[in-house]
Amino acid sequence: MGLDGSDDREVESQLKEAGVPYEKIAFEDEGHGILQIKNQKVLYPRLAEFFLRALG
Repeated sequence: MGLDGSDDREVESQLKEAGVPYEKIAFEDEGHGILQIKNQKVLYPRLAEFFLRALG
């Protein structure tokens, strides 16, 4: 899920409070979506690893 500004801080706060594991990845050179191939090459493997751990 991609969030901007105060929305991501609120979600992050609630996840921490609930003890839900999460990872936050920020790409300073992207807007709302992850469109650059170099960033997708970082994002997609991290997503796959996260889901394997979470849903294993």
